[in-house]
Amino acid sequence: MRKQFVNICLLLATLIACQQETQKYLNPSDVFGVTDTLRATILPEPLMANSIMFRLYHTRKGLILNTQIDKYVIQLIDTTTGKRLASAGRIGRGPDELINPAGMSYNYDSGSYFVWDYNLSRLEMFAITDSIVKKRSMSNINLTLQTLDAITDTTFAVLDFCPDQSIGIIDTNGRYLSRIPYKIVDDKSIDYKTHFFNSNIDISPDRKYLVAACSKFSNICLYSIKDNKLSLIWDKMMFRPKYDLSKGWIKIDNEQLRGFSAVNMSNQLIYVCSQGITTGEWRKEKTISRKNSTYILIFDLKGKLMKTYVMDKYFLVFTITPDGRTLYAVIDDPDLYIAKYSLYEK
Repeated sequence: MRKQFVNICLLLATLIACQQETQKYLNPSDVFGVTDTLRATILPEPLMANSIMFRLYHTRKGLILNTQIDKYVIQLIDTTTGKRLASAGRIGRGPDELINPAGMSYNYDSGSYFVWDYNLSRLEMFAITDSIVKKRSMSNINLTLQTLDAITDTTFAVLDFCPDQSIGIIDTNGRYLSRIPYKIVDDKSIDYKTHFFNSNIDISPDRKYLVAACSKFSNICLYSIKDNKLSLIWDKMMFRPKYDLSKGWIKIDNEQLRGFSAVNMSNQLIYVCSQGITTGEWRKEKTISRKNSTYILIFDLKGKLMKTYVMDKYFLVFTITPDGRTLYAVIDDPDLYIAKYSLYEK
């Protein structure tokens, strides 16, 4: 009898553990089975841009689009018409030009926009008014940056590459004020000296939080920002991961759900963009140029999924207004346009 009781207790413990493990992850069919479709308003003017944008930003003066057409990296776009209002950040080989630039951050408090040049390891700061005016260059940042977001005009949250990928805060000299290892899969057999995760970061408008979202895994990390220090609040894999470890790195299964192509924050919520497809489907899509659906997943600051929208247009790049009410995205249908969505309104 005692042996039977012990066996029953062990079985119950196993069942509870399995249930807790299952509850750790979201059910894909629940998340992507939504029918709550948002319809876009398409701004009338087509974009004068190439089809690859690094990021899109909402500013006090319009939308900032990162592009490389007309030899300029920055375009200021009207939020009503889609018309280009101004351009800046000339690309070339001249003394004041950029070689391999990418727009990375907009500071709502100061109205400053930042462009990082991967070749020159130089950070350019522009003032966004009715025009775009260069304010200064910071050329002594000797870091292998993947992406950057401004906390102030003199401190920046950064995600670097390898060795030992980390997320941190730097000053204008590239000196780390705070630094935390960024290891989505924490396994001693993984070689983080020569490998890294592709992720995007964003800072809340009140500059209190930073979020990092991975593009290959459905992983989201939330950090607090205080006194130039980062502290991890939580680190969550939203869907059950499927991978193997091979030769010091991660071999992602074709059945693994893709991560997030972009992330944005309001002061209370986290917005991520997903196509709701597996790695295998993504590879097939790239081969045959097939476009699947786009979903916006909205999480609160505790990591709870609050809402999922399926969008009527396909996109990878988007931005949210600080109040979280309006979403802008770049669509290719077949020409490039700005699509505008009203959130929480039907």
